[in-house]
Amino acid sequence: MVTKDDNDLLTRVEGDWPMGQIMRRHWLPACLSEEVAEPDGAPVRTRMLGEDLVVFRDTKGRLGILGEHCLHRRASLAFGRNEECGLRSSITAGSSMWTATSSIRPANPKVAA
Repeated sequence: MVTKDDNDLLTRVEGDWPMGQIMRRHWLPACLSEEVAEPDGAPVRTRMLGEDLVVFRDTKGRLGILGEHCLHRRASLAFGRNEECGLRSSITAGSSMWTATSSIRPANPKVAA
């Protein structure tokens, strides 16, 4: 019989649990490509390995997947504007942008990234 501790070791994937660390080293499907087929379409929410994420397709057709919350104000990027090859936060629309490869945001040393 498997003990509770062994069960947790094998099945817990959130945070720093060992199985979660192993799973994060592999490609995992986040959503169907049809859900994000349109460039600059609405971002799609998903949850994987205990993390809230958003999936989007930028203006050039590239896929991006990001943590759901804006690093600057913690607003949900699921409500962001998908434009100009990136996802803009609905709260800090003019100053923060996330792309499939980088983020552009104002410096704010008081906000933990």
